Amino acid sequence: MIRTLPLVLAGLLLLKGHAQGFGLTLSPARLELEGALEGSAQVQNDGEGVVLEVGKVPFVLGLDGQLHLGQTGKDLCPELEVLPVGRVALERGGRMELRLRVRPFQGEGTYWCAVSLKTLPPPAREGLRVLLQINLLLPVYYTFAGTGRPRLEVEGFGRAGDELQLNLANAGNVLLRLSGSLVFYEASGREALRIPLSEGDGLPLLPGGRRLLSFRPGLPPGYKVLLLLDLGPYGRKALEAVW
Repeated sequence: MIRTLPLVLAGLLLLKGHAQGFGLTLSPARLELEGALEGSAQVQNDGEGVVLEVGKVPFVLGLDGQLHLGQTGKDLCPELEVLPVGRVALERGGRMELRLRVRPFQGEGTYWCAVSLKTLPPPAREGLRVLLQINLLLPVYYTFAGTGRPRLEVEGFGRAGDELQLNLANAGNVLLRLSGSLVFYEASGREALRIPLSEGDGLPLLPGGRRLLSFRPGLPPGYKVLLLLDLGPYGRKALEAVW
């Protein structure tokens, strides 16, 4: 007697905002609450019906800006209420509202937590068992109004081989979103190249966090570089270096 064993395909994808190719969309891609204790988000399923496991998970941001789950900073998860929670079925074309509430607590600056929506694998069919899971993440940031002490430190800015490196640290207690540009000038003062630091609405930098940015301008040595940093409501910063 020949017994057929199921083929198992396993994997886990961590995604923020949109699970492209799987039909799941989360809007907005993040929640930033300042003073307000409540917020909401919408989950839309344009793919096959799924079962989602809704929960909370602490995280930090690495030097490359990627989320690292399970590591804690100023953890909001104990004070964050999420509804619904647990297993939720979402049919094709279905929509679900996530309701979030921060329980009142004492603190200052920014705290954060991620809401996790993890797909559960469907039952095995015809000898094929798919264990690929999608973990859609909704970062939630809560800032105590009027308590922010922003402090951005530039720990390194200069050439490293073929790259121009920028090493940033958030020494304050509040979430920073950074935008700006690198501007390269010829000896005559003419602008030769401008590189944006980020796309969209800025690079997030959590309290106590660091970010390492690398750029390849493709220019010969000798250019003056002006770093223009925009900290949103917390002002601007400018520095010079030589390429």
